[in-house]
Amino acid sequence: MVPTISKIRIYPIKSLDPVELTQAEIGVFSLLHDREFAMLAQDRRFVNGKRTGRVNELKASYDLEKYLVTLMLRTGGEARTLHLLDDTKDIETYLTDFFKLPITFLHNVQGELMDIPNASSVTILSSASLQSIQKALPSHDLDDLRLRFRLSLEISGVDLFWEDQLFGEPGTGVEFLVGEVKMIGISPR
Repeated sequence: MVPTISKIRIYPIKSLDPVELTQAEIGVFSLLHDREFAMLAQDRRFVNGKRTGRVNELKASYDLEKYLVTLMLRTGGEARTLHLLDDTKDIETYLTDFFKLPITFLHNVQGELMDIPNASSVTILSSASLQSIQKALPSHDLDDLRLRFRLSLEISGVDLFWEDQLFGEPGTGVEFLVGEVKMIGISPR
């Protein structure tokens, strides 16, 4: 078995749509631009799919070279393109109106918007495992499942549930190679 990266995805705004890449740079605690922005409610908790299914009704596409996001309803309608850094207040207004709750739009390049800051990084799932899950859930296509699991790296060339060997006892990392990149598995998600 030769683990090979078959897909790379980053999620510039935590909980919204990904950007699929052919290559990625390493950032702080994750891939560059991955979960660099987040939506925070008044209770200081992230707005995500666990909190509201409305995140699945909002479509986001990006031009990361220009730091732009285009937001619109998945069902169609008016698209709004905003600068991720310069239009923070307009983004907050858009998201507040959409979610019907006050939203603060956060920006952080230090990896602090990950689920477990300083201890989590990329999420990995094998293509074989993803295909197996899809067979068990035939009403969902593979892209729906990729979005649901929010994986960063999809690995091909390995057996079903290969990723289960990438972590051990809590607090103990498991080293492994993907191509020439040494990684350390920490915990399941």
